[in-house]
Amino acid sequence: MEVRHFIIIIFIAASSSAYSQSNPGTWYIYNGSFFTNPSTELFFETQFRFRSLASNKEEVFFRPIYVHHFSKIWNAGLGYSYGINFNDAQSTNNEKSSHEHRIILQATLNTPIQRTNLQHRFRLEQRWITTTNPEVTSTKQRLRYRIQATIPIGSTMIEKGVFFLNFYNELFIGIEDEVLFDQNRLYGAAGYQFTASTNMQVGYLFQSRRNENLHRLQFFVTQKLFFFK
Repeated sequence: MEVRHFIIIIFIAASSSAYSQSNPGTWYIYNGSFFTNPSTELFFETQFRFRSLASNKEEVFFRPIYVHHFSKIWNAGLGYSYGINFNDAQSTNNEKSSHEHRIILQATLNTPIQRTNLQHRFRLEQRWITTTNPEVTSTKQRLRYRIQATIPIGSTMIEKGVFFLNFYNELFIGIEDEVLFDQNRLYGAAGYQFTASTNMQVGYLFQSRRNENLHRLQFFVTQKLFFFK
């Protein structure tokens, strides 16, 4: 199957699933991992989230993380995130409703099972959220646990020219005053490795929050670059 045919099929399937729901939306995501040596990674993520295909802004954020790789299977990181949230244009104007600063601590463990890479990520977030009108700042703490499985198709590893599947579930727990469920994200996607460093995924995310369920189509570009010999 040619790449363009595969991508079209996945796009139609994910779009049908997301946009058959009453509250669909789209996330556009870029992840870049830049290695200066085998143990030092500078990770950068940015997301543009919409409540429709490409209008009615929901959120935009930028997240750099310094990651140290202790071995091939586990690493730890310290990062920062800045995000802006927007009002829903269907009920009011689509202006900024709040902005948020986060300090992030995380640890990641990779446990390969045959050709499947099973990854566990633990993340602690200290959050400062400032609303726009009225201007009030609150602090929150949150724990996140994500289990993710990445599976190459027709190959023992993900390399140039290989299709793959990606699935994860991530649980969010608020811990500021008492332990409270915050949200859960269930995700499934198909991807293609275009070059040794770059791949793209198209997938569907089901986001379960305390008082609502959201359905999101995702376009996900990932790069991994090495700046050493």
